[in-house]
Amino acid sequence: MDLAKHYREIDLSIMQSGQKQVIEEHYEGPEGRRWIETYKAPVISHNGEMLGTVGFSRDITERKIVETELRITAAIFNAQVGMVVTDNECVILKVNEAFTMVTGYNPEEAIGKHMSFLSSGIHQPAFYKSMWENIALNDGWQGEIWNHRSDGEIYPQWLTITAIKGLNDHVTNYVGTMMDISDRKVIEEKMQHLAHYDALTNLPNRALLMDRFHFGIAQARRNKSLFCLMYLDLDKFKEVNDTLGHSIGDLLLKEVSQRLLNNIKRETDTVARMGGDEFIILLSKIQNHDDVIQIAISILSDLDKVFVLKGNQVYISASIGIAFYPTHAEDPEALIKVADAALYEAKRNGKNCYKFASF
Repeated sequence: MDLAKHYREIDLSIMQSGQKQVIEEHYEGPEGRRWIETYKAPVISHNGEMLGTVGFSRDITERKIVETELRITAAIFNAQVGMVVTDNECVILKVNEAFTMVTGYNPEEAIGKHMSFLSSGIHQPAFYKSMWENIALNDGWQGEIWNHRSDGEIYPQWLTITAIKGLNDHVTNYVGTMMDISDRKVIEEKMQHLAHYDALTNLPNRALLMDRFHFGIAQARRNKSLFCLMYLDLDKFKEVNDTLGHSIGDLLLKEVSQRLLNNIKRETDTVARMGGDEFIILLSKIQNHDDVIQIAISILSDLDKVFVLKGNQVYISASIGIAFYPTHAEDPEALIKVADAALYEAKRNGKNCYKFASF
């Protein structure tokens, strides 16, 4: 009854206006939603009298589905993420505005070129081989890749590639989406740095020290060489903090760190801060004890010189405990323990000196 009233109102509207109408309507049927397009026009006699309406309807469900898909595709393609469509040979057919924002290439510069023109040259052929094997197996791939912009800048990108298949399951196109992840990489690198380096001195912290410790011991075991641990503690540091304040104490720790680095110049060696005024130095590929003695004497001499910190002349010294792998211990924690005991002996011997661990 309501449907008949609805159609009657449409007929009256057409008869009153004298104008034809095209009406799209949908209904829920056994097969789901169906769309009907109805064309209606007024019927007028030869003398101008309104006689009624005439019309016909047709099913436009398929057309509406296509239109909806096109709208969705257009919305996706105009999104903020860079998009590129290629043929099955990876020749670019279409790009969106975000693609230009990410890569710097406008459509005229990109369309017609192979996708490989964006490559940075960083990745080895094996990388791309693995990527395309994954696409062939799973119809897609996503991951981090380094590409270059139009100005030559190489940058990290998160790339997703999807294979589009047609008849006989043959690939007809590839659709790629890309995001510039430079900012994310910077944050990741900062977080990684904070996790492994001391915030005050920028020296490796205990976490990174232990990684290098295990590597150094493994290398010494493989090469049958000596590996040395120097445990260093500053003398009179508490007095500096108590009399001049913690800000001067922090500056002192930074200066001490730099002087230690000046004495430990090999890339295979490590200077780390354990916390407070304690430092650990790892020396790899040691030929004999004399090499270590020369380094210890040089460090003690350097730290015994005046520090000028915000107009304050500061004098300190250091005590050093020295232990060797595998002579004194065969694991990091045990080696630190015996070096710490040697450090304590150096303190008892008057400070500003080094002491080897007991054999």
